[in-house]
Amino acid sequence: MCAEECSPASGAPPGARATVSAVPARIVLEPDPVIEAYKRDVDRTLLRENLKLTVDQRLRKLEDVLRFFEDWRGAARQTPP
Repeated sequence: MCAEECSPASGAPPGARATVSAVPARIVLEPDPVIEAYKRDVDRTLLRENLKLTVDQRLRKLEDVLRFFEDWRGAARQTPP
């Protein structure tokens, strides 16, 4: 660790010293209850599997889904009321 004098612009009293560490400070955030509630309903295994795919593979999957819905919509139009 090393110490250096604080600048007057920092608002610290004259002669104050700041400690600088080579290890970054650890920030601890409290979990947001809203996010925690939503996380229960999300299948994170699917997210992880999709993130393993390349961008091209993900776009192909998207095209497959769009093609499926277009076929489904076309079939629905052909069905008599």
